[in-house]
Amino acid sequence: MATPLEAVQTALAWFQNNVPVGTLARTTYGALAYSTGNNQKVLLIATAGAGANGITGTMIDALQTHLNGNNAGDHAVAGCANTMAPPGVWHMNDAERQLMRTAELAVQEGSSLAPAGALGAIGATRVFCGSCQHFVLPHFTHTAHNRLAWN
Repeated sequence: MATPLEAVQTALAWFQNNVPVGTLARTTYGALAYSTGNNQKVLLIATAGAGANGITGTMIDALQTHLNGNNAGDHAVAGCANTMAPPGVWHMNDAERQLMRTAELAVQEGSSLAPAGALGAIGATRVFCGSCQHFVLPHFTHTAHNRLAWN
């Protein structure tokens, strides 16, 4: 069974190896691992940027297959559904903030997706911007960006 950080690192490596270099230069891919209240492990993935075309079912299936082959298959892969903040709320629409908006609602408020769950690890294919470092990283013990990790 993979730790949340291992699942995120595996996903980031998959993006680095399977997304064209030109797309990676214009687009950020992010992954966030969390657990639900009933101990299910979820890996959310998101994308944002000039070259972003969204997360497709084909991408989710390929990443799930990759995780299964790398001892991280205990995490179910899901595309990020919460791409925008509510109207009138200042936000940054980058991959990390999309992931946080989705996971915070699921984990903190509880839902059928993640009742009373816990955030695990987050990462992106680029270094987090200053805003994400300030608003996102304090919620995590384990983070990964550009495939580097720290506690």
